[in-house]
Amino acid sequence: FIFKNTNDVVERTYISKGVGEFYRGLSLSMMKGIVGGATYGLINESLNSLFNNKYKKGIKNFFIDTLSLSATIGVVFPLEKMRIAYIADSLRSHRQYKNELDCMTKVIKQNGPVGCYKGICLVMIKGVVLNIIDSMLFKRYKSK
Repeated sequence: FIFKNTNDVVERTYISKGVGEFYRGLSLSMMKGIVGGATYGLINESLNSLFNNKYKKGIKNFFIDTLSLSATIGVVFPLEKMRIAYIADSLRSHRQYKNELDCMTKVIKQNGPVGCYKGICLVMIKGVVLNIIDSMLFKRYKSK
């Protein structure tokens, strides 16, 4: 597909596939957000309690945030891969997936549970680097 601009994408998608196409993958996105938020919160609070980090400052908090972020990426990464596969499926003339649940089961069946984590290393590196940049820019971890 070659589109002239964003407006062209929206118009052509709406005309050819209808308004529902704009919500393709929404359930997987919502699931990823809910599961990711809950995972990060639970792990972060558990680690803060475990390491007695009640002030939530300093290098200890940086490591706790990095571990929490890494664990969250590990949990939601397969959901993101499935969401992308489901959205990309809309570009095919003959769709492979009937719905999001069908996509999830077929992706797991095709790749296996371990295969759903292919490519996670780059995402983990990106998350850690962004956490470092965030901590340097906003000095969130500066001790008193």
